Amino acid sequence: MKRLLIVWHTQFGCTGELAGAAIEGARGVDGVETIALRAHDAGVDDVLAADAFLIGCSENFGGMAGQVKDFLERVYYPCEGRVEARAWSAFVCAGNDGTGAMRDLDRVAKGLRLRKVHPGVVHRSGRVALTHPVTEDALEACRELGATLAAGLAAGLWSRAHQPRPRRYLEPALTRSISASLAVSIRSSTRSKPSAPP
Repeated sequence: MKRLLIVWHTQFGCTGELAGAAIEGARGVDGVETIALRAHDAGVDDVLAADAFLIGCSENFGGMAGQVKDFLERVYYPCEGRVEARAWSAFVCAGNDGTGAMRDLDRVAKGLRLRKVHPGVVHRSGRVALTHPVTEDALEACRELGATLAAGLAAGLWSRAHQPRPRRYLEPALTRSISASLAVSIRSSTRSKPSAPP
């Protein structure tokens, strides 16, 4: 059975509510085991045993929360080169921005060569360092995020066989098509030019 690992940290409870919604969404999908752990409880073995990852983080001082950073620092080098191409995404709870925390998570995931299969969810509450109610829209977005990662695992969409092939060069058929279009375009433009006066 495929395994989705959801790791999060919450200080005031809001990221925890988003995590609960994501877990609920993921566990609604058959054929996938969803493991949910607080960041301080998750470790190398949990990461290596997972087929996909969902990370929940609050934004603190414009970056990822310290507990999530601690988790990633503990697992990064032991997992480097061993989790490449596995699917991942994230949800961020922020006061007014969230892009800094998402950027930090993206940077670490890029180093591990994980594959981001969903742009993630950023919940902007407008409040900083306070417990507050999380909107139903934000909770629903996280339910859908959890369900999306789990459903992709269940369907085999996040397997290595389904990775998009990097395109350093154009496909031969596409190259021929572009060349033919350019040739027609060039011929048309040379025919339509008025001849120069004698």
